[in-house]
Amino acid sequence: MIEQRDTYTAGHTVRVARYCKLIALEMGLADQQVERLQKAAILHDIGKISTPDSVLLKPGKLESLDYDLIKLHVVAGYKMLSQIQMYKDLADIIRYHHERYDGMGYPDQLQGKEIPLLAGIMTVADAFDAMTTTRIYKARKSVPEAIAELKAFSGSQFHPEVVKAAVKALSNVEAPPATTQMPKSKLEKRRFSYFYNDRLTGLYNEDYLKIVLQNNQENHEYGCMNFVHLKNLPHYNKREGWEKGDILFKKFADELQAHYPEAMIFRVYGNDFAVLSREHLKMDSVKLNGFASIRDVEIGAELHHIDLVREKMYTLRKEDKLTILPNGENK
Repeated sequence: MIEQRDTYTAGHTVRVARYCKLIALEMGLADQQVERLQKAAILHDIGKISTPDSVLLKPGKLESLDYDLIKLHVVAGYKMLSQIQMYKDLADIIRYHHERYDGMGYPDQLQGKEIPLLAGIMTVADAFDAMTTTRIYKARKSVPEAIAELKAFSGSQFHPEVVKAAVKALSNVEAPPATTQMPKSKLEKRRFSYFYNDRLTGLYNEDYLKIVLQNNQENHEYGCMNFVHLKNLPHYNKREGWEKGDILFKKFADELQAHYPEAMIFRVYGNDFAVLSREHLKMDSVKLNGFASIRDVEIGAELHHIDLVREKMYTLRKEDKLTILPNGENK
């Protein structure tokens, strides 16, 4: 059910089940407990079927209200499974897998030994997978980095004995390098567009470009970016009116998409476009200035090319637009 709405969560549950098994075996738990824990891990996010799409599929950091809504999934999952005879013994594990050892978790603020051990194992496995997979807004940690974070939060977020076992059990795990929350299927991309599409042009927006560039520093999917700036558009808007300006801008965006269908195109900073491609894409300013939308008006197109393979570090901010930084230096 969940994988039909959120394929990342589907893969996440399988990995969490695997990590739970490794930790439980390291702790010497009986086979029956290990099996019970694995079953619970597969179902631990089942409550998310009651989470609104606007929250579950939101490709970015959650706001306070979003977080309050998504926290309800543990109670929803508990209520569902506790009413089904064959799943009753899994319900408590699922209810408490977001509790913290220091009592600052949810939903019941249990602490220490009040938290069932199997739920404590799942807490660690869940966090480990979250850290070692790429999120929309955050690059993944390496396994050693994730292990170090488990150690750092031992006794506060995590059960110390579980962390001790996890350090041994997970240190040699290889996290799948391609695991990401980025959309893959046409359906996922369509859903994604609801959050990151520019309303006027239908292109991806500036926020999504920031995310893609951030992830690109790890996955190196895109090697080339061309930055297109439309000159004198504010003067045109002032003279002809915003409505005509919007029509012209939309037509230019349509022409850009038609001429470069294999590229990802973003609207940024109001008057600009970023054209992202996997391989080097040679764009011509003469060709751009010949677009029908701007050919007979005083608006011109400026073009700037950026080699994303050579230029490893960059920042994207409104005050300085796109800035390429020396390798190894970041703002």
